[in-house]
Amino acid sequence: MLFVPIDLVRKFGCNGPVGVFIDESGGLCVRKSLSDDDCAEFTAYERSQEDAKARTAWYSTLPDLTDEQIEATWHPDEDEKYPGVEAAYCQTMARMRALK
Repeated sequence: MLFVPIDLVRKFGCNGPVGVFIDESGGLCVRKSLSDDDCAEFTAYERSQEDAKARTAWYSTLPDLTDEQIEATWHPDEDEKYPGVEAAYCQTMARMRALK
C-alpha cells in the first residue's frame, strides 16, 4: 500500500493498523526515493492488485472520525494536554518508533 497513501488519522485516529497503510507524508518519502517512471510503474502495479483494491475499498467504507473521536484515541503521558489532531498523531508515531 506504499503507493496508495491515505488519511490514517481521519479514519483510525491515533491507533491505526500499523504496517498496513501509509499516510501521505510517508508516501511522499517513498515516491521521492524513486524516479518518476519507476514511481508511475509501481503505482500502476499496486493499483491493479486485488489485495490493494480490497484494502482501498474497505478503507473507503469507514466513516471519517470527528476531531473529538480522534482525541478519544490519543493516549497521553500523565497530565499531558491534548495538542490537537496532527500533533497528537505525530507524537503517537514518535512513541511507537521509539518503542520499536
